[in-house]
Amino acid sequence: MKISLCMIVKDEQQLLARCLDSVRHVVDEMVIVDTGSRDRTREIASSYGARMVDFTWTNDFAAARNVALGHASGDWILCLDADELLKMPVGGSGLDQLAAADEADAYSVPIQNNKLEGGFEFHYAIRFFRKLPGIRFIGKVHERVDESLFHEQARIRQAPFSIEHTGYAIPPEEMEEKLKRNAKLLQDQIEQDPGNCFAHYYLGLTWIGLKEFDKSFLHLRRARQLGPATINLSCLIDNILAYHYLDREDYLTAATIARRSLRALPEQNTAKLFLGIALFNQGSHREALPLLRAAYQFLRLPIESRRTQLSQEHSYNEADLLWALTRSAAETGDYEGAFAYVQQVLRLRPGDAKAYLAKALCCLSLDATVEARTALARARHLGLPARDLAWAALQLALKTGDLNAASAVLMDHADALLENDMGRQAFATWVDRYVRAGKEDTLFKLLLQMNQQHSESPAILDALAFTAIRQGRYLDARRALERLSLLVPSQPDIMKRLAGIYLHLGQRELAARMLQKVRAADLEGLGSAVGNSYPLPKGGTDGGPFNPASSGICRRAGPEVHDG
Repeated sequence: MKISLCMIVKDEQQLLARCLDSVRHVVDEMVIVDTGSRDRTREIASSYGARMVDFTWTNDFAAARNVALGHASGDWILCLDADELLKMPVGGSGLDQLAAADEADAYSVPIQNNKLEGGFEFHYAIRFFRKLPGIRFIGKVHERVDESLFHEQARIRQAPFSIEHTGYAIPPEEMEEKLKRNAKLLQDQIEQDPGNCFAHYYLGLTWIGLKEFDKSFLHLRRARQLGPATINLSCLIDNILAYHYLDREDYLTAATIARRSLRALPEQNTAKLFLGIALFNQGSHREALPLLRAAYQFLRLPIESRRTQLSQEHSYNEADLLWALTRSAAETGDYEGAFAYVQQVLRLRPGDAKAYLAKALCCLSLDATVEARTALARARHLGLPARDLAWAALQLALKTGDLNAASAVLMDHADALLENDMGRQAFATWVDRYVRAGKEDTLFKLLLQMNQQHSESPAILDALAFTAIRQGRYLDARRALERLSLLVPSQPDIMKRLAGIYLHLGQRELAARMLQKVRAADLEGLGSAVGNSYPLPKGGTDGGPFNPASSGICRRAGPEVHDG
């Protein structure tokens, strides 16, 4: 079986030799269509024995590709661009073996699109195929041969080799020019064929690359309305629509569309990724975790090992994905998993103060207080505000029995810490520790000082009343409960306790009036209403260290989508 390399080039002297070196030993013929080079491109191509074909550029990539096909004499065609390299696995089947095996008529090849900042995305494209009658490329840009292969009922398999593409690893201004060129060609194509679903889809992707998100959304929605011809294209469109809804923070719609894509093609990564992100941002961590974990594992695979039913998979910032995994693992009680993920975050972002805070919180969950203290100190050294560190610092102090340190944290940050149930639970633990240690006088003084600094806190007033009652300071208890009843009106328990204080102070009329508010008819049993125990929140006194209001590790997940 004879294999022909088909290329189109213009002014590619910087890249062409590298490309041809990657294929010179696996093809029998090189057909290179030149669309007007003014540099050494033709000279370089000729030195590799390539047959050069001149073609006047018509703003139509498919037309140029088809000229190359027309001049190829091989039984099989390999299509490459000058900014691409053929990557054959060591010990794997060569192109000649694949062509001779007669197991397929075409191979969908994973293409690794390198990015300037590092990393890559990948998509699939049919680049190696039998030269069947009637095979033609279509599309002014993002040209493809798929339709004619489908028409010929060609057998298509996933290739065991890959192509590395460096054309997007370019400075931003060059990338912008390339995207603007593509947008113009796609707009021209849509003017000629308004119902071209594929062109609307790729124009939508191109507008994302140019940060024209509203334009992108309109074209993708139009592509969906036109009714994609294939399940693959339908899922491609749905996935980027889901991306748009994620960007708009409409997580419910994003999840609905991603689920629709997954139902159509279950073996894909992008819809799993976007669904996981949507669920994560909705706080559905138990549902999000397996999806995010699967997406992360997929993105870590070598490109030739990734298996998907979709022709284009989108990547995601690895550190941001690991943040989401850290939070979801912690929220579901998998603190060892959360610790492992945050360690990977620190590998990628060694100077990230919030990552060290997350590590400290994980260590606290695992009772590794020495490591937690070290991580917390590192977060503080890197400049994280004390307010953001308060929850972890309070947990560390309580776990190590350092009541003075716990008191200092609460004195400075009670407003933030007492905004949620977990903070109030930790505060209750702090109160209980002082009572058990027989330091109620110290506790009372601390609560008085704390109340002066945070006078609108019901939790502090409640604890102050409780401590005052235990010490027989009924006037102090009365003042605290009266203020508390104003902050939290119509609470029967508070009113009963206040009525009990009035009765103890001999103020029976006030006690009766207060009881009328709770529809109590007599004064019996009021001794228990005064009370000498401070009720702790359900679930124990220590609780878990991951506080969603103050941990500072929840970052909004944002997928990366590039034209490609």
